[in-house]
Amino acid sequence: MLNLDAIFSRAGFWNDTDILVACIATVTVLEASRRAVGFGMTVIGLLAIVYAFAGPRGELPWLGEWMPGILEHRGYTIDRVAGQLYLGQEGIFGLPLGVAATYIFIFVLFGAFWSALGRANSLSIWPMRRPVASAAAPAKAAVLASAGMGSISGSAIANVVTTGAFTIPLMKRLGYKAKQAGGIEAAASTGGQIMPPLMGRGHS
Repeated sequence: MLNLDAIFSRAGFWNDTDILVACIATVTVLEASRRAVGFGMTVIGLLAIVYAFAGPRGELPWLGEWMPGILEHRGYTIDRVAGQLYLGQEGIFGLPLGVAATYIFIFVLFGAFWSALGRANSLSIWPMRRPVASAAAPAKAAVLASAGMGSISGSAIANVVTTGAFTIPLMKRLGYKAKQAGGIEAAASTGGQIMPPLMGRGHS
């Protein structure tokens, strides 16, 4: 924040401090993903970074010799990779974080307040108020709740975090397996993002 104008003025010609901070931030994000999601996501990130270094002009030129066919590339230096990951618009502070900080945060906050008020189940319980309940009722409730939320959020991620907080436990309580409940909610929220009038505006 303090050096924003200076960073803009030397765009593409990063100094040692920029690269050091970029490396620290990248390691921090990888560790945060390990704690939040699991070791698998961190491994995927590390493999992508190592692959960027593999090539005759990269930090790991010997690894480039093992890359067959279309996987082979020239390789990139640590300055280029760190700058792209941390200081570029496609990196850590790119579009995904921008969407998360603007659109998604609002609806996650709404979901948290709605749950704190004890009204969470009101979004999903009404599809189940039928004379004859079926085994598919909880899944239908998740789909309808995600469709309703998708019509005002336009973001699959915000939809999962908001409606999934109560539809997934509801499905699990009624006999659905955890993976099955998560899959239903993910599919429902992904479909919900194309609901009018927003129709996926959170990802555009």
